[in-house]
Amino acid sequence: MWEFADMKIMSKLLAGFLALFLSFSAMAERPAVRVSNNNTYLALGVSSIRLSEGADSVSPFNVYGRLGYNFTRYIGIGLEGSFTVLEDDFQNVNYGINTVFGYLKGIIPLGEKSKIYAVVGPANVKVKASDGSGSYSVDDDDTAYGIGFERELDGYGFTIDYIKYYDNQGIDVEALNIGLIGYF
Repeated sequence: MWEFADMKIMSKLLAGFLALFLSFSAMAERPAVRVSNNNTYLALGVSSIRLSEGADSVSPFNVYGRLGYNFTRYIGIGLEGSFTVLEDDFQNVNYGINTVFGYLKGIIPLGEKSKIYAVVGPANVKVKASDGSGSYSVDDDDTAYGIGFERELDGYGFTIDYIKYYDNQGIDVEALNIGLIGYF
């Protein structure tokens, strides 16, 4: 019988295979129009990030930046970093979360200016907590994965995605990100 830890490993492997599947299966059906002529992109946005352990959770407000490069219209790589600008508190302790995420990106173009994508790669999550007696932080690494949508609007665009940065030892860190993206 599958154990819970085995299911987590399987979900991460599935996300990785999904990213690769999206990139390779999209190549089989090539749309006539290229989504963008510019392969490098920079995105800046806001993130509703959530750390949960059991029934308890905190949701600080983060900003993020992303720099990436699409090798083809179906596959790319990128690096993302986020940090807390508005902490959340739980039982008189303020929490902030910083993330760094390097990813492989599988892309499926949806017509002329839109695309969906899946991302998977290594992530580092640092949780900072502070109260009246001081502060402390802890960080750990995991395999992050997610799915998103991007829409181009004449040299810039917007992106929205869901990313699971950390899922280990009963602790989850996930985010809903919304941002503006520039192509160059």
